[in-house]
Amino acid sequence: TAIDRALSVAMEAPVPKDRPSFLVVITDGLPTVGETDPVAILKHAKAAAGDRRLFAFGVGYDVNTRLLDGLCQGTRGTSSYVRPKENLEIALSSFYEKIAHPVMTDLKLDRGSVRLSELNPPEFPDLFRGGELRVTGRYTGKGKQALVLSGDVGGTRENFRFEADLDGNRRNTFIPRMWAISRVGYLQEQVRINGSQKELIDEIRYLGRKYGIITEYTSFLIVEDNVDRRRVDEAKRAFHDGQAAMDAAESGALAV
Repeated sequence: TAIDRALSVAMEAPVPKDRPSFLVVITDGLPTVGETDPVAILKHAKAAAGDRRLFAFGVGYDVNTRLLDGLCQGTRGTSSYVRPKENLEIALSSFYEKIAHPVMTDLKLDRGSVRLSELNPPEFPDLFRGGELRVTGRYTGKGKQALVLSGDVGGTRENFRFEADLDGNRRNTFIPRMWAISRVGYLQEQVRINGSQKELIDEIRYLGRKYGIITEYTSFLIVEDNVDRRRVDEAKRAFHDGQAAMDAAESGALAV
């Protein structure tokens, strides 16, 4: 499986100026021919990607999810995975239908005087037919503020203006937890791609405990009075042993 060489050859193709350029990587294995170091492969791919959107499609469990997810990160592409016995024709058809009909590309948000931070996704992906784009983040500001979303539609730049009420409303009390869930998902993805980092894990644990989100690094246990404490302690040890194994895993089995 010469992933590095395949990417190199594919990126020799010219990038058209009148439409977005997609590069799709479909693989059922690990890099075993030529360059096999995932860090080096990612470095080569990022340097050559340019304006291409990279999409990865992993088949089966014998794939390196950190490599495939890393290829897509920052390119406005996404990664998808299927199980070994899943109908590949249906999965590929659905994947192709997703990327074959871009509606609006190169999305940008004019924030005006509103200061936004910790956005998820940090880079807006392209919007495809039948899809949706949900952006969550934190803001500094108040009152009604005008925001403008712009993007390329068939070669023409289109603007969509809407007002956001930043003074808050009790009906919207669910939004902070929605943001926290998206943030935790993003942070866990960074851990999976880039490896375990203390600041990322600390933030995941903090958000999980504050907003009641079950994560790979937090657990919530309610113990009845008549439960054997010895068995509870054994369960805790088993959980932490399993967590250590999960931290080291890169298999596609966990990515599906």
